[in-house]
Amino acid sequence: MTTLLPLVVAFSTLATARVTRLVTTDLVTQPIRAWLLNRINHDKPQRATLRAHHRAVNDALTAGTPPPTDLPALPPLQHPGTAKTRAWFAYLVECRWCASVWVAYGITIPTLAWAGQPAHWFSYALTPLAVSYATGWLSEFERG
Repeated sequence: MTTLLPLVVAFSTLATARVTRLVTTDLVTQPIRAWLLNRINHDKPQRATLRAHHRAVNDALTAGTPPPTDLPALPPLQHPGTAKTRAWFAYLVECRWCASVWVAYGITIPTLAWAGQPAHWFSYALTPLAVSYATGWLSEFERG
């Protein structure tokens, strides 16, 4: 059974790289990512203000008139203490190195368990970290 470990790690690395790209930068998931980042970065009153601005732009374009060019002033966050947490989550969604850690754990641990690999706690703790690092390293080459 231990002869499968290199193959499991290789496939986990490639799967982690692909899912991480889907989460962070791929064009296919861009609408979902934009929606999620909007939910993270803006609270309900701010989103309502932005929606009203988008409606005004769309109405002006439909009517053939020049759209408003200035963004409206956003109301302050209802809970200003959440600003740092919101920024951290937004960074997590856009950072390949950061997202690959969570994706690697979600892919590698079930794959190791399914392949019947050794149940040493350190293999389940450290293999996803190695897969995540390899994914981050591969992403640097991908950007060109």
